[in-house]
Amino acid sequence: MSRSEKIKRVSAFIITVLLVASIAALVYAMNKQTALCRDDYSYSYTFAVKENKFRITNFGQIIDSQINHYKVMNGRAVTHTLAQIFLMFDKSVFDLINTAAFTILICFIVYHAKPTGKTNYSLMFLSAFLSLWFFTPSFGKSYLWLTGACNYLWGILIILLYLLPLRRALNSPYGMKTTTIIVLSPLYFVSGVIAGWTNENTSAALIVISLLMIIAITIKRKRFSAWTLTGFAGNICGFLLMILAPGQSVRLEANGGFGSFDVWVKRFLLISTDMFKYHGILLILLCIFAVIAIIRKKKPKDFLITGIFFVGWLASVYSMILSPYFPLRTWSGPTILLTITLLSAMGLTLPEDFGRKTSVIICIMSACLGYIFAEDYKQAYNDISITKAAVDARVEAINNAKRDGLSEIELDSIYGHSRFDPYVSLGDLNNDSSTWPNTAIAMYFGLDEVRKK
Repeated sequence: MSRSEKIKRVSAFIITVLLVASIAALVYAMNKQTALCRDDYSYSYTFAVKENKFRITNFGQIIDSQINHYKVMNGRAVTHTLAQIFLMFDKSVFDLINTAAFTILICFIVYHAKPTGKTNYSLMFLSAFLSLWFFTPSFGKSYLWLTGACNYLWGILIILLYLLPLRRALNSPYGMKTTTIIVLSPLYFVSGVIAGWTNENTSAALIVISLLMIIAITIKRKRFSAWTLTGFAGNICGFLLMILAPGQSVRLEANGGFGSFDVWVKRFLLISTDMFKYHGILLILLCIFAVIAIIRKKKPKDFLITGIFFVGWLASVYSMILSPYFPLRTWSGPTILLTITLLSAMGLTLPEDFGRKTSVIICIMSACLGYIFAEDYKQAYNDISITKAAVDARVEAINNAKRDGLSEIELDSIYGHSRFDPYVSLGDLNNDSSTWPNTAIAMYFGLDEVRKK
């Protein structure tokens, strides 16, 4: 390797590190300005079936709470366990760890998307971040809000972590030693259960992606790998443990159930409309890169990862036909999977080193996107800062009321301002003080009643 090539590589590495560090700093600032909200107050306490609720202070209480949660609420025990662990500590701890999780998520997206050849990592990292920033319909609820992030950021993070060995096996022409397989198989089964037990639509996508990767590995090596099959069995077990939870059935029936064929058709049409609304631009870009790759005579095998994650994206979207509702925050998983698909196709078309004209065009486009992002970030930060100030003022009002000996107080409802804000536009309090989330806020702050002004 020549001296000039070494300098280029070192420079590219430094630029990538600085870019990732900048992303982490921006996300950390957003995390710091995101206040506790709604479910955070509930999950700070035990989910009790009969006995009184109490503030969680140790892991043993979380286990008991999640058993009750499994019976009465839903089957997402893995992600809600994470939420209750974080809620035992000051939120500053979550702010740091969640920033690291988001940064690692970007790294996983790039790893899964990258082609086997050389890759322009700076462009891949930047594209991954901007894709999530601009095309996640509810960025705040999916990545910043404590309970929401545990479900929709950490859930997909666990899935992408689980898929790393499969992704590596697709690139490697060699199998593993027998002793390694014997050790890995049971561990991969356990990790498969955890990954499959995260979130309904992304866990459905995981099963599809795992199966397609296993088929591809089997065809490539002309034999089954035991550890891949045990992991896949774990995926199915985890998924079944989640969707067959008693609490899952109760919640499903309360919201309309699975529905009939006619209902599925209506849901299909509504989901398809939303899909093009939220992901239309990403799909257009995907088509453009795919056409360019085909014109450049890329082989069908080069599209393997693109195809696998594209099918996984479809599974994550249309599996929600069986659900009576599709919350905006749930679209984050499909956005991440489609981003991997898009970057994979992009990686087939972009060289590691650009020509002078191409570099100029990319610089101009990056400057334009940078300006748009800067304005959007400034507005987003301002929006969540307004909400944070309202929450801080509420906490101060509650503390003042408690010092005056009051246990029943009236509070202003707090309203969300943008898709980066976990607080909703309708406000966080109900007119009926005996309903959630009024009761959750009252419990969290040690009040008897919280009324909406």
